[in-house]
Amino acid sequence: MNKIIYLAAHVVTFLCGLLITVSLPYLLSSSEYNSIYLMVSLINVLIPIGTFGLTPFIIRYFKKAADLDLNLLSISTLLLILGSVFVCIIILVISVFEFYNFKKSTFLMIWVSVLFSAVAVVLSAFYRASNNAKFYFIIVAGSKVFFVPLVIFSIYLFSGQYLNLYLVSSVISVVFLFPYLIQLRTYKKLFSSHNLFKLDGLFDAVKFCVPVLLANILVMGIPLFERSYLVSNTDELLLAQYIFNYELSLKITGLILLVMKILVWPYITDKNESQEKKRYVNVGRLLLPSLCVMVFIVILSEPLYNFITVSINHEFSNHNIFTLCTLYSAFLVLNYYINLSFLLTANSSYMTKGSFLTLLFHVFLIDLFFNEFGVYGVLVSASTSILLSMLIVFILNYRNFCRFGRGE
Repeated sequence: MNKIIYLAAHVVTFLCGLLITVSLPYLLSSSEYNSIYLMVSLINVLIPIGTFGLTPFIIRYFKKAADLDLNLLSISTLLLILGSVFVCIIILVISVFEFYNFKKSTFLMIWVSVLFSAVAVVLSAFYRASNNAKFYFIIVAGSKVFFVPLVIFSIYLFSGQYLNLYLVSSVISVVFLFPYLIQLRTYKKLFSSHNLFKLDGLFDAVKFCVPVLLANILVMGIPLFERSYLVSNTDELLLAQYIFNYELSLKITGLILLVMKILVWPYITDKNESQEKKRYVNVGRLLLPSLCVMVFIVILSEPLYNFITVSINHEFSNHNIFTLCTLYSAFLVLNYYINLSFLLTANSSYMTKGSFLTLLFHVFLIDLFFNEFGVYGVLVSASTSILLSMLIVFILNYRNFCRFGRGE
């Protein structure tokens, strides 16, 4: 029953995200739409910094906390505070040097939104790790259910303040979750020797979380880099087409990624390492054919795509961009699956190396492919970059992959 509730939480999240994606083109012009999603891309980079990569750490070590004398709540609180300070510093730098043309009030709201969202993400990780499906559903799905009508109606009524209204709606939708913070005190395994300030294991936590943090920043930095690049190199309508179809495709593969993070990752983790490896291999046998089928269906789905997008905003529809976005998104899912093996074998530094290589290749290739193929070249560059990085990481870690595949 719990698995159904976890899945339902992300189905609701998926539907809410899809509703936002298809509603905003009705409410905003191309330039306004681009501004919102440039801001969203920035927020998506900052949230992993705010959470300090804690989600996989909490899920992996929750069951082992008592045995390891690990005070999860103290460590998580400290790293959350540290993450919020880093976010504040980054936003101040961006604001002072005017990297993005947002108002000062917008930057303040971005910081508040990131801070609240980071707390909600870490809170959901605790309830997922403790198998509290009810609270998990409320936190993950509840905030989105509140957010959708808030943002749609506020922008519809007061469209001139669309950026701040989007952020205010985001904050309000998360505020009601904070009573659930108190419930964490009921989990004795979160505390070590009943001492809230005992921080044994902090160094190990940082060592685990930092590579995850850096990998997440690099992955989320790619859309921000692409959109910042296109702002100065293409017209507003093409940029809006790119963003709309990118977001639409990510709603599909994003659901797969969330299922992997919330259902598959906890399923794989076990005190028995041999059992972990067997489960990991079994997931791979199911995942790879599924991704191939998904991409094949998208390629053949142009009539359905046109029917859906024309009813939304025909100016934003572009099936070629949508297909390339879906192909790239499938590579993201495959890359995440590979990264799980690094988490299981305590080789999380390879996650950072792979993400860094992806961004590095993308920076060098984007001009080459953009000059040749225009906006399509941005997606060709992104797909080529992630494939090259996965290949290099596979070669560097070939022996461990072979041992892992054999369950050794």
